[in-house]
Amino acid sequence: GLELNEDGTPSNASVTTRFNILVIDLNDNVPEFNSSEYVVSITELAQVGFALPLFIQAQDKDEGTNSMFEINLVGNNSNHFIISPTSVQGKADIRVRVAVPLDFEVLSHYEFSLFANETASDHVGFATVRIDLINENDNRPIFSQLLYNVSLFENATVGMTVLSVS
Repeated sequence: GLELNEDGTPSNASVTTRFNILVIDLNDNVPEFNSSEYVVSITELAQVGFALPLFIQAQDKDEGTNSMFEINLVGNNSNHFIISPTSVQGKADIRVRVAVPLDFEVLSHYEFSLFANETASDHVGFATVRIDLINENDNRPIFSQLLYNVSLFENATVGMTVLSVS
């Protein structure tokens, strides 16, 4: 009701109170990468442990445990590379490193999927990683046989073909 003064006129008395509102974070953000595709060329001579020059960042904008997710590299021959970290809370820079000796003559191109899977929901972030190997002059020529034996008649003519070698 309306407060009145003793003389019956309306009162301008007021009451002030303070209260805090606690906002609870909903797990409503999907983990995301800072790009949908990462492309790099590296020498086939890159050593095991070499970190690829890629800037991969993954982030989930939720708070606390709602921002936890796992990183996975998936695809054919993806075991030729390793990623770290594989578990993230909030935001992280992801490194891709060479896991095995590489050989352009065996495999010159890689294409993988990079997944960021939330542990507590079905939220999934996705990106593609393409790695092209640069061919190096790392294979010496070899003969088709280790030893060649030839027999000649003593009357062989000059310029006669004795042997074809490959």
